[in-house]
Amino acid sequence: SSVCVPPVSCSAFCHATLVAEGFMPRSAESNLKKQSCHEASGRDVIRPEGTQVVKPLLECNDNPGIAQAARWVYLLVNFVLVFNYTFVIMDSYDFCATLGVSQSDSGRMVGNYMLGFCPGAFVMWVIARRTPGLWRSSPRCVLSAGLTCQMVGALTYLAIASKATDMARGMDLSKDSGAVSSGGSSYLAVVLMTCRFISGMGSGICQQFYVASMLHLTPVAERPEHTTRWVFSGMLAIGAGPMIAAGLGLLRDNRTSASAAMDPDFTQVGYGQVLVVLLAFAAVLGFHPDLESIKDEMEREVVDDHAETPTNKDMHSQRSVVGLDVVSRRVAVVCGCLVMANLRAFGISAVEVVTASLLEDKYGWGTYQIGVVIGLIFLCCIPIRVMHLVLGGRMLVGSWIRIMGIVALFGCCFLFSPACLVSNQTFGMDCAGTLVLAGVIVFPTFYMGEALACGILHQHVLPDGSFFDGNHSQLWYNLAQGLGRFLGPWISRWAAEAYGQNVFAMQQMAVTCVFLVVFETFVRSNTRNSIPNSDSNNDVETP
Repeated sequence: SSVCVPPVSCSAFCHATLVAEGFMPRSAESNLKKQSCHEASGRDVIRPEGTQVVKPLLECNDNPGIAQAARWVYLLVNFVLVFNYTFVIMDSYDFCATLGVSQSDSGRMVGNYMLGFCPGAFVMWVIARRTPGLWRSSPRCVLSAGLTCQMVGALTYLAIASKATDMARGMDLSKDSGAVSSGGSSYLAVVLMTCRFISGMGSGICQQFYVASMLHLTPVAERPEHTTRWVFSGMLAIGAGPMIAAGLGLLRDNRTSASAAMDPDFTQVGYGQVLVVLLAFAAVLGFHPDLESIKDEMEREVVDDHAETPTNKDMHSQRSVVGLDVVSRRVAVVCGCLVMANLRAFGISAVEVVTASLLEDKYGWGTYQIGVVIGLIFLCCIPIRVMHLVLGGRMLVGSWIRIMGIVALFGCCFLFSPACLVSNQTFGMDCAGTLVLAGVIVFPTFYMGEALACGILHQHVLPDGSFFDGNHSQLWYNLAQGLGRFLGPWISRWAAEAYGQNVFAMQQMAVTCVFLVVFETFVRSNTRNSIPNSDSNNDVETP
């Protein structure tokens, strides 16, 4: 027979009571104290007489404030990591021209950050797989390691920026000046690409770790909301990066003479990266709480799944068949969301860098003016987020994703050159304004639609040990996102440079169409009843 000890808190009183009642050998007491509370729960303990098996149902600290404090730190770190990705966009064209590389290579410099993101996420995935309790035992160490890579990349970028600034003063950076035929500048270009790769590795390490950690800290029903917050912090960072870079440039011009203001200064972006990484270090080391006593929500989900298993053999066999169908549908949902994440990352990064280059090259805008406008475009996600917070409960999640995708598809129409003529005749808007309008429509809707899909992904991850558990799914998500953000700036700038704006517009429309098709085919059609807990109210559709 089995005897269950009532749930008690993980404290010295808990250990002493188990020993006093004979449920635990005294020799095991010291070992249990060394283990985290939840790791000890559920283990079979034999009475000294050997007659009864006892499962001590130890409960850990369920203080939601501790988990939320950790999530706030992760949001700040996420903001910094995405900020450093977009902070360099405004200077990328002139910076790379100074070092003797082409326009498409300047897009590759921006995207190299996300190329490094992929191996960084893979390394963290391997470590987390071999050390499952790392999210609870050593979060500060892991995040500090990733931020150290960020700091190395930022300091190297600053050193190259300083040399490039000296080279650029007195050099003609017009579009016809071409590359600089200097072996030194070519060497610096290679180092620049490498340092961006290293910074991206740090970003991959951190994001793979803390997003997988949030799955352990957050109940299933709350994951869509917290996932949306995480994605929203990245949306704010994408908009803040170019805007702050432009603001620093305008501030410098106002404080210097007219002749000095004409000289480029690439060091401000380098100093800015170093500063925000220091801010992230301070947040991790100073404000990250101790997670040793926090319950593991992933293990609780597994317990809930097993609790629903019937004891009757016939019923158990029938439920096994149904279970296989549920698993396959959850896998389809996760895979569909991963494809959507890749398409969103490709499309959004393409809109950002191509819009900046077209406004500068084709329409003659100044760099700082572009930075402010690009930042405002991406900060349009704020009213979209507010609208969803106010009206989100009036429609199903699937309806919101569909509407966001359709609106983004409509916005892609303004990327075509003929749209400029129509808007000019109808509203008196010039071609540059039409391009900006396209960004205002496409970016926040496309991004918010995928943010909601990411919440669905985190609801449908499988238990530990599967290729689609929390740790694996986050690795696949990071790889899909990193690949999209790497290829987006590079391919899109190349397409716009080689074939013109209309080809880029067709590319964006195709990406958005595929995004909607994948959602309808793989995600929406498989979400019904695919979450084991039928009480969840976050399904895309109701049964």
